[in-house]
Amino acid sequence: MLDLRPEGQQSLMTTPSMAPSAYADSVFDQFFVVDVSLCLDNNNLTINTQNGMCDFRTSHCNVKIPANMNILNSIIEISPDTNFMGVVLDNNLKWNRHVENLIKRLNSVSYTLRVMLRKVDLDVLKTF
Repeated sequence: MLDLRPEGQQSLMTTPSMAPSAYADSVFDQFFVVDVSLCLDNNNLTINTQNGMCDFRTSHCNVKIPANMNILNSIIEISPDTNFMGVVLDNNLKWNRHVENLIKRLNSVSYTLRVMLRKVDLDVLKTF
């Protein structure tokens, strides 16, 4: 995991005493952007705003997440689902979307095999 803080500095965005208010939310957002900026600078990283997407939530999170984020004057889209190495995860890290995609692909393959079974000899079909 990347450390978002410079050496010896405690992250201010995790202060438990922040009350849920508009002021606290704006302070939290400012510290989050500062921590992300420090992380990127310390690790010589940049954000690809054309392909980059931000996706973070849990099913227990009651915080409203905006449609996009502005980090370092770059607008990052927050996506409801992400395709990571062929596995589709939704914003709550559930498998539902991935299973739906698998079912669609398997139905397509199953239909193709049924049609080919009617048209092609079984021995030829086994070679596929």
